[in-house]
Amino acid sequence: GGAIDIANFAGSFCSSEVEATTTTDATAASTMTPLTTTRATAVATTAAPIVDGMPPLGPLHGICYGALPCKSTTCGGSGLPSQDMEQAGYAAQWGKEGRNDLAVMKSLGANAVRLYHSLGLEADSDHGGFLDRAQELGLNVIPGFHTELANDPGECPEYDCFDTWKRETLEGFTH
Repeated sequence: GGAIDIANFAGSFCSSEVEATTTTDATAASTMTPLTTTRATAVATTAAPIVDGMPPLGPLHGICYGALPCKSTTCGGSGLPSQDMEQAGYAAQWGKEGRNDLAVMKSLGANAVRLYHSLGLEADSDHGGFLDRAQELGLNVIPGFHTELANDPGECPEYDCFDTWKRETLEGFTH
């Protein structure tokens, strides 16, 4: 390891923290000066036992992750890269020998990583290295579906993707 330059960390972050301000005095309300501030944080808890070395998920401190190296259709002359960040080709970003994004997330206090396009288009991509690294760090993985198949009548007839996404869920992370 070495120093981490947070300014160059390309991961996307999301927050479930909501701040609400309330006033109970007409004068304060007219000057927009709050008398009382309430901060609420969304928390997911579970009483589940440790399974396969992973702790229960709660409270949730997750980071959304989709650090594509290029979003242009002319990336390196090869077109848009795969949005499946969990495959081995992106290990230089999330892996221990690379930029080590997963360890950076853990060092920031995360216990979960939420993904965008891990299931849905490339059912035969190998996600094993990503999942192993996340487990090694104690990070839970929350996969997301790529919804492009909703436009394919062969996969999602009349935009009904239940069977397709059920298959992707059951098969997508078995590699």
